[in-house]
Amino acid sequence: MRLLSGNEAVARGAWEAGVAVAAAYPGTPSTEILKSSHASPTSTPNGPPMRRLRWMSPSARPAKYNMVPANARPRHAIIEARLAAIAEFAETYSYNRVEAGDKALGIITAGVSYQYAREVFPTASILKLGMTWPLPLSLIRRFAGSVDRLIVVEELDPFIEEAVKLMGVPCEGKSIFPITGELDPRVVRECAIGAGLLPATARIPIYQHTNTEEPELCKTLSTSSSPAWAGRGRFWPATCWRMQGRPPATRSSRPRCTACRSAAAV
Repeated sequence: MRLLSGNEAVARGAWEAGVAVAAAYPGTPSTEILKSSHASPTSTPNGPPMRRLRWMSPSARPAKYNMVPANARPRHAIIEARLAAIAEFAETYSYNRVEAGDKALGIITAGVSYQYAREVFPTASILKLGMTWPLPLSLIRRFAGSVDRLIVVEELDPFIEEAVKLMGVPCEGKSIFPITGELDPRVVRECAIGAGLLPATARIPIYQHTNTEEPELCKTLSTSSSPAWAGRGRFWPATCWRMQGRPPATRSSRPRCTACRSAAAV
């Protein structure tokens, strides 16, 4: 038995999982992982022999791996050529797709924000970007030209929105949605109502109940003896909190539902 450091343990785990290629940036706390991988034994104590990772030193191909100015200048042209090829690929990449809908509103979005946009705007036309750099510029232009109003739904900094505006394509984004914090369906819906994208009747009220008032769903589950609800002890408080919005920050201030009799476990 030998005591391992955290980096050595990660390296050993990678070896035993069958990792064949590894790369690291020099001068970081994790660099030792790659060094340990190279120094690891060629067989496991109770397993088959393992292939040694190939150690590739930057000094072996300095023109490619040592980016001093004399080497960086010619490599820059190669990088630009690669980016141009990737941008062309992005135009037909299957995960950059248009979901055609109502032409009155078009939405460009990516990642988890797509789920919120699809839930809040079920009939809108959506351009879902599975690859956000380089952006598919021609695809974006065609999509923008097919809708009357274009918005961008994305969390935090307006990365996509600013790129689209630099193309000369008018769109809205952070003038509607917040630039800080996380989005969720409620935030997207409320902002959309405020911007006139949805009518006020689209607002979904947050259900509030007191200790003497049980949600109908909790009443149903509390009287259910079906084996399918074996996990209802954890489901009840989650349901109650969901109906009230986010749970309070402190455990003691969380309301107790008279059906689940608990405000603690989820």
